[in-house]
Amino acid sequence: MNLCCDYFSVYPSFVKRPANVTVRLGSMAKLECGAKGYPPPEIAFQKDGGENVPAALDRRFHVMPNDDSFIIMDIKLIDMGEYCCSARNEAGEIRACASVTVYGK
Repeated sequence: MNLCCDYFSVYPSFVKRPANVTVRLGSMAKLECGAKGYPPPEIAFQKDGGENVPAALDRRFHVMPNDDSFIIMDIKLIDMGEYCCSARNEAGEIRACASVTVYGK
């Protein structure tokens, strides 16, 4: 008799969602995004519906996995927009979005 467990998956759900932020030009913006599920969901970020995040290309975008957040350093006007995080596993995908507003000095 085989006593092996059946495999199951659990749809992702957010434990932290991003919230809208307004920050000064040159400062830092922090958005949170954390999810649970089984298998553990993979988190991905998008800006304005595209795959490219300008701050990531400039190495100013940092993912902080220990506190489910991402940070944009030395924020620029090009960083302003809508940021979405998605959590995906084999059971499905969820998304949450927030806007980053940048104002001048």
